[in-house]
Order: sequence, then structure tokens, then C-alpha cells
Amino acid sequence: KGKLTIHSVEKNTNLKLLDEKVAQLIPGDVLISDDKNPLVLAGIMGGESCGVNDKTTKIYLEAAVWDAAKIRTTATRLGLRTDASSRFEKSLDPVSSYGALLRAIELIKEIIPAAKISHAPESWTLKEYREYPLSIEASPAKIQSLLGTNLPTQKIKDLILSLGFLIEEKNNNWTVKVPSFRATKDISIMEDLVEEVGRLIGYDN
Repeated sequence: KGKLTIHSVEKNTNLKLLDEKVAQLIPGDVLISDDKNPLVLAGIMGGESCGVNDKTTKIYLEAAVWDAAKIRTTATRLGLRTDASSRFEKSLDPVSSYGALLRAIELIKEIIPAAKISHAPESWTLKEYREYPLSIEASPAKIQSLLGTNLPTQKIKDLILSLGFLIEEKNNNWTVKVPSFRATKDISIMEDLVEEVGRLIGYDN
């Protein structure tokens, strides 16, 4: 009924979920609602009114990456450990959501060739994110020193590039650009890069 919106709960609210239990929501919890009612407890579970049955003919696809801390706090308080919450708690790569949306459409078309796509995404904030959102200053000499090896500089470079990173070189120093799928609580400092090189050449070396 009307437009879908994403918003924080402003006052204590009850939402009957797909598992028929009633979630007691408090200000700060995040909902997806239409003009009439709350529909989805964002990143955790859909509401009862969103259920799919044998008579369903239309569905919405949601490709989202929710704030990990917010999802964890709400799911823990409500005692709701769902497939959705367990994934969103891990600080997913925001850029991956677009590929996930396309893959979902692809699978639906494989299973139901007659399915039709009726709308483009209603709200898309992917432009706020970059494929390489993080840069780390490093140098081949420092990496070799921390590893305790004499790996050729080109070998180190090839290993780092093979993982999807980009390297900008200047005066024997590197600016390593971290791809978005490694930049969410995974790779954030030079020592993380050193660990990646060590892993690839084998710790026994």
C-alpha cells in the first residue's frame, strides 16, 4: 500500500513475524514499512503480512546490507537468530548487493522462465560506496622484513594483485587499494597485507 520506506522505530511497536511470534520493538529498531503498516524487521525477519504462499503472484526483491551492530543488538535483545541476521552481523560488502540482486533475478528466471520484471530498483544507494574504499601505505622492503624472507618484489606484487588489490607505486613505496569485499573488518592495516602474502607462500616457508 503506497511507497516502501526504511525507518527507525519511534515508539514501542509490536510486529507479528513470519514465525507467528510477536516482536516487541523499541525506538531505534529498523523497519521496512509501507504507507499503512510495518512489513519487515530489517535484516532479521519479515512480518506475517509478507509471507509467500501458493497464491503469491508478485514478490519484491530486497538487496540490502544492513548495519552490523544494529542488527546484532536487535536480534540479541529479541532472541531472534535467523539466517538473515547471522549474515548481516558480519559486515558484508555493500558493493556485492548489486551482483546479488542480479543473481537472484537470474535464478528466478531459470526456475520460472515466464516471470516478468516489472520495476527497476526503487531506491539504490550503492553510489555511496566505492569498489576500493580503503588504501594502505606499504613497501616491499617492510613486507620482506616482517616476513623474514627475501621474496622478489615482483613476486610480492603479483601475490597481492592476485587477490584483487590494486597497487600504485611511487619511490619504492606502495599505496595498496583494498577491494570492498575485503575492506569490511578484514584488511585494514599493512600487517594484514603481510599476513596475506605469508599465507600464499605458505607459513612453513
